[in-house]
Amino acid sequence: MKLRLIQNPVEREDIDFLYELLSSRPSDSRISHSEMPDYNDHLNFVVNHPYRYWYVIETDIYWRIGDLCVTNLNEIGIHLLPKYRNEGFGGKLLQNFLNTHKPLPKVHAVRSGSWLANVSPSNRKALNFFHSCGFTTVQHTLELK
Repeated sequence: MKLRLIQNPVEREDIDFLYELLSSRPSDSRISHSEMPDYNDHLNFVVNHPYRYWYVIETDIYWRIGDLCVTNLNEIGIHLLPKYRNEGFGGKLLQNFLNTHKPLPKVHAVRSGSWLANVSPSNRKALNFFHSCGFTTVQHTLELK
């Protein structure tokens, strides 16, 4: 399994794969959007590459199976296509990432100096996954619409 860095210019195949991956995510896992963005909005997002790190997860056998993204706030997101979930890829991938990357230093009132995972409270599988990898709950964020 390897992490292949997404770089500009982004390959069309990666843009299409990332849209397929986003489309496959259950609605209870969404925290940054309530509706599925259309392809053009997705294209604009990917081309503007808002992450510190953004990787496509690949294996020798299955090629592209998901992505791993990291923000400048040290937030980690891992997303796998449904057929590769619960196969042990996530834990191995996260451990590999944590062994090779360090979080950005703490900035008081801006950024934690630790790795974080923002997870929808209704996404029990992701919560259980991150807890099983040693993450602990540090806050609950509420939104008023």
